[in-house]
Amino acid sequence: MNRRTLFDDDALITMLLVVFFGPALVMAVIPGLAASVGRWLTEHHVLVPNGPAQITLPGLDAGLDLRRVTIAVLLLCATALTIWAWRARRDAT
Repeated sequence: MNRRTLFDDDALITMLLVVFFGPALVMAVIPGLAASVGRWLTEHHVLVPNGPAQITLPGLDAGLDLRRVTIAVLLLCATALTIWAWRARRDAT
């Protein structure tokens, strides 16, 4: 199996979906876990309580304010650019 078939587009999309949506799926499947994880994330200032939240996460009494949304978008953009640069460098060789 060569590198091109190992990291084709379908595999890359699947890996990204698992990384970004896997934790949400686990919290949805185990409802008791969602409450404790949401409380822990709020206590450690990863999420904000519902009052000041711009985006409320389903199943949690917490969400993201504008600052945290901006950080999340920047992280997603950095991840996409890193993957794009890695693939461009790999295809150039």
